[in-house]
Amino acid sequence: PAAQGALIFLAAGDEDVFRAVTPQLEVMGKASFFLGEIGAGSRMKLVVNMLMGTLLVSVCEGAALAEASALSQSQLVEVLSLGAMACPLIALKGPNILKRTYDTHFPLKHAQKDLRFALALGDAVGQGLPICAVANECFVRARPVHGDDDFSAVYEAMMSQATVAPKLAPTTPASETTTTREVGFLGLGIMGSGMAACLLKAGMTVVVWNRSSAK
Repeated sequence: PAAQGALIFLAAGDEDVFRAVTPQLEVMGKASFFLGEIGAGSRMKLVVNMLMGTLLVSVCEGAALAEASALSQSQLVEVLSLGAMACPLIALKGPNILKRTYDTHFPLKHAQKDLRFALALGDAVGQGLPICAVANECFVRARPVHGDDDFSAVYEAMMSQATVAPKLAPTTPASETTTTREVGFLGLGIMGSGMAACLLKAGMTVVVWNRSSAK
């Protein structure tokens, strides 16, 4: 981000100084925020990095479950990229998890340090952080071996507890693919009505059953 001028500046302290250097910040970054008194920028950074760490642990846990369930991790990443979970973090770190290679962009030991500081901040302000605490433990487990690797290497802490399921035999594709033009559909609720409408738009015949005739 630094080389591309895409940094995000979290500033605090003297607002007049912040405004005086705003033109320079705009050249070096894509956004800058004045957050108030000294220390506010550091606290915001801890919150952001805490969220990033806990989200990555959740993604790694899902990838480990997919692997243990004989599911394709590459398909999992693709599914996530197409839905509400799509985000740059998954796009950037998903390939690391798939290949189990962790070229360092943000060292795991630094991510764990930020989680530890976030927990300390939570204690100081009386805010419980149970999810952060669990994520921190995952990073702690991975740190002895992968501390200098990218923080996506926290995936290895998940795999150390996983038992890989036997791979399912691949299905043999049919020699010819036929498209069914008549489709039976059960239920025209919030999702069902939209799905049935898509089938109709595609020129298919839809035979429906619904609890009420109104739809």
